[in-house]
Amino acid sequence: IAALRTTVIQMQQDYDFYIPPVVEGFDEMQKDYEERLIATASNSKEKYQEQIQDRDPEEVFDSVSQGVCEDFIKSLLFGR
Repeated sequence: IAALRTTVIQMQQDYDFYIPPVVEGFDEMQKDYEERLIATASNSKEKYQEQIQDRDPEEVFDSVSQGVCEDFIKSLLFGR
């Protein structure tokens, strides 16, 4: 137990821990965020794989990623 206590104290001194805010519905907000992020990434991946067959990879990446981050943020702020 003493070794565990020493380790815990050392970790608290060496690391910053994320403590989520105490907000009603936080878990649902986090789940929604993760689902939207995964859907956005999957959609971009599908578009990339469809277009990569006959085009330059960097050109395809630029094409499919253009505006994706901005659209993702807008979807979080203003809904789907």
